[in-house]
Amino acid sequence: MDNSSNKMITVNVRLDSQMAETLGTNRVSVTVGESSTVFDVKEEIKKNHPNIEDRLNGTLPVISGKMVNLDQKVSQGENIAFLSPAAGG
Repeated sequence: MDNSSNKMITVNVRLDSQMAETLGTNRVSVTVGESSTVFDVKEEIKKNHPNIEDRLNGTLPVISGKMVNLDQKVSQGENIAFLSPAAGG
């Protein structure tokens, strides 16, 4: 049974340049339940913007300049970036 409340929070998401080009913006706001994780945010983006799903699947989530896991909890007003991994050469 889920004991979490139904309170919703909004997080701010920055997208990489290819997703930004597709959507016409490099930032989106996402509303999720208050006990949500980065994974939940990613799934909500896919639901609302299926045309970037493939690209989003290959990104790394970053919060406060640090790469985080998909199970990282998110907070109201948090800034999350989904960035493409850097290619070495």
